[in-house]
Amino acid sequence: MTYSVVFKRVKNVFTGLIIAIFYTVNANAENDKSKNELTFGVFPYVAPRVVEKIYGPIGVAFSKILNRKVRFLTSTSYGKFNKNLHSQMYDIVFVQPFDYVEIADKYGYKPLAMRDKRLPAILVARSDSQIKSVADLNGKTIGLPPKTAVISYMTTTYLEKKGFVQNRNVKFVYFRSHFSCMHNVLVNTVDVCGTAPPALRVFKASVLQKLSVIAKTPTISNLLFAVHPRVSAEEIARLKSAILSWRISNNGKVFLSATKVNAYIDAKDFYYDQVREMLKKNKAYMQ
Repeated sequence: MTYSVVFKRVKNVFTGLIIAIFYTVNANAENDKSKNELTFGVFPYVAPRVVEKIYGPIGVAFSKILNRKVRFLTSTSYGKFNKNLHSQMYDIVFVQPFDYVEIADKYGYKPLAMRDKRLPAILVARSDSQIKSVADLNGKTIGLPPKTAVISYMTTTYLEKKGFVQNRNVKFVYFRSHFSCMHNVLVNTVDVCGTAPPALRVFKASVLQKLSVIAKTPTISNLLFAVHPRVSAEEIARLKSAILSWRISNNGKVFLSATKVNAYIDAKDFYYDQVREMLKKNKAYMQ
């Protein structure tokens, strides 16, 4: 074997080692970076750009509270968000009640704070519509957010108790978000939409045409912030304290105004036991 051949082999081995070390160092750096970063996921109950406008600043506030980066994330659809949620991508979340009980029971997410008022589903129609009450829904088309949304279950259950059944005397059509559902009422694709008061308040602020509430269901515990168990107890305490104090701080009042909420209150897991029972029935209904 000639010297040049030996040198070339040694050079190749040395180069390979350098490359391996380079990628190992960079991989470790990325891992260190990811360990120092938390993700804040918000379910897309309204258009993603609106969700980002509302909750992006809250993510920035969380970064300051915890003294480390909190990256805001949402998704273009319930389905994509739900997939990310069940991959445990998010450290901090703001979610609907059905999502909360699933991630609490499966992955140990802990409740932080919830909206102060209980949550009903509401049925809305165009203000110039002839539909003024549930009695006017016979033969009509009813828009809803995705089937996995608690509001959809609450609306269909309420209407079934009133005698309105899919493909018998009404038709249910599911949309990708509350905004999409309400938009389709405005353009007359559907006659009414089953939605939630917070979504309606945000939607009203972005459109000129008006929607009127024609019915309201019984209530459940509301949307909430929750955290993954990998977040430390000390950080959880700081987050909870900050959210609960929004009602008395200037910056907090800005967040409350943006989310169309009076205040957030302490959330306990057992507050959502009623939702757990509803989720079981909804899963059976969807099979």
